[in-house]
Amino acid sequence: MEVRILIKGGNVVDGSGGPAFAADVRVAGGRITEVAQNLQPTKGERVVDAAGCYVTPGFIETHNHWDGGVWWNPNLEPLPAYGATTSINGNCGFSLAPAPQRPEDVQDVIDIFNYFEDIPEEPMRKIVPWDWKKWSEYKASMERNVKLPMHYSAFCGHIPLRLCVMGQDAWKRTATADEIDQMCALLVDALDAGAMGLSSNFLDYDKWERPLPSQLADDAELIALFNVVKRYEGATVQVILDYFMRKTANASL
Repeated sequence: MEVRILIKGGNVVDGSGGPAFAADVRVAGGRITEVAQNLQPTKGERVVDAAGCYVTPGFIETHNHWDGGVWWNPNLEPLPAYGATTSINGNCGFSLAPAPQRPEDVQDVIDIFNYFEDIPEEPMRKIVPWDWKKWSEYKASMERNVKLPMHYSAFCGHIPLRLCVMGQDAWKRTATADEIDQMCALLVDALDAGAMGLSSNFLDYDKWERPLPSQLADDAELIALFNVVKRYEGATVQVILDYFMRKTANASL
């Protein structure tokens, strides 16, 4: 069934940067088809009275941690009701892909989401399928199993990238040249599959007061990963720095 909507009498903010203006907005087939004043409803068209309201493009939630929650709360409540149409995840170096393959390394990823973002541990273990290693496999699993009311985008997290390649050594030391090559290959897979870029973390310590694995990366690792990102137009490196706790931001930068 095609849903057709006429939004009447609102103040339209069109995203161009210009001032709001009074207009009606017609939507059909999932697209805005007409913006003008005094549009008249057609047969079968749902009319929404927007008097006194702003009519805007969908909001982009630029920093979310829904990576796990989408598997047991795919409605992403309450974001759609607030007008958000895009959710960006995989922030702060935390992501579900690439996924470590050893149980203790997967548990580290679960612990990080639980400790820093209050994402409940039990559904992370029992509902998230963990049927992937590479980011591209994670995307395919989401497309098969999760139906969302919003656009979903995500970074590739530096922390699971290290755990995937180095296991528990990711918490203890810098990476070897071979391990860096393996991380770069996994990042290439993620960016080829549509990841927004690489997110890293030079701020947080875990519940045992260990610096997160990304903080063990040396210049050789960072430069190699940044050079991968550089090959992809529009890809981004996001780095969380510490300006207010241990005040290491300037040195990290």
